[in-house]
Amino acid sequence: MPSFVDVDADGDLDIVANTDDRHFWFYENTGTSSAASFVLRTAKPEPIAGLPMSDFWGFALGDIDSDGDLDLVTARRAGQFLLKRNPTGDPLPPPISAWEATSSANPFAGLDVGTHATPSFGDWDGDGDPDLVAGFRLGLIGELYGSENTGNARNPRFASLVSMVDAHLEQWVTAPALGDLDHDGDLDVVSGEPDGRFFYSRNDGDAKPSCP
Repeated sequence: MPSFVDVDADGDLDIVANTDDRHFWFYENTGTSSAASFVLRTAKPEPIAGLPMSDFWGFALGDIDSDGDLDLVTARRAGQFLLKRNPTGDPLPPPISAWEATSSANPFAGLDVGTHATPSFGDWDGDGDPDLVAGFRLGLIGELYGSENTGNARNPRFASLVSMVDAHLEQWVTAPALGDLDHDGDLDVVSGEPDGRFFYSRNDGDAKPSCP
């Protein structure tokens, strides 16, 4: 499961990926934003290199608390989410082992999608803070659920789940990504499944999603 994010704060997109051995791997973009070239970095103090994922399944990197640095949201195979904050406030993160788990202050406390949780974030209600879209497995069917950020940019809070699609997706595991694919000013959803297919769910609503 790859994620494109500027980990080293040099103005281009790097790759962070997790694998079946449940580790994160950091591929630095040693090229430019228009001519990328990715190199695997494993030597410390690379911020992501070799971090064990324990029982975690999916993840997302982003500035969840809007303080100018990257945070990490990990999703458990059992369906729950945990936020680890970057404690430095600097754009270039320290080794991720130094990041702070939120435990009782976890803004995702009580949120549970069931199994094989895979998070993605975007401002799908247009209020300036990141909201959650979570893919998960329900038997042999994939589902997409959303959770609106009812806190604010600096103090996020995700309290409840709503269905993002009108029907089940014919997928085993759903891994979502958000973007305005049809250029109509709202976020659509693309999700992938293990056999390599992609599914496009167009947002037919406004800022809040209604994805058939």
